[in-house]
Amino acid sequence: MLSISGGYKVKTNTLLFLSLINRPGELAKVAKLLAKQGINVESIYLRGSKKGLSGRPETEVVMNVSDLSGAQKLLKSFVVKK
Repeated sequence: MLSISGGYKVKTNTLLFLSLINRPGELAKVAKLLAKQGINVESIYLRGSKKGLSGRPETEVVMNVSDLSGAQKLLKSFVVKK
């Protein structure tokens, strides 16, 4: 949503939080899955690495995508439950 308040443009979005194994190619796998479904990644942020429940290093990824519900269904195994 875009609004103008006090001369400033403010845009709000609902973001998708993912937890990926921290190794080369994992983000590319997610991007390819989204691309095959026609879902665009509009912005992406990395929140850092931590040890996951499996004991492996994981990276938290935050995405703004063109189809949030479609991306959530497609990537349900990666979605972080908050």
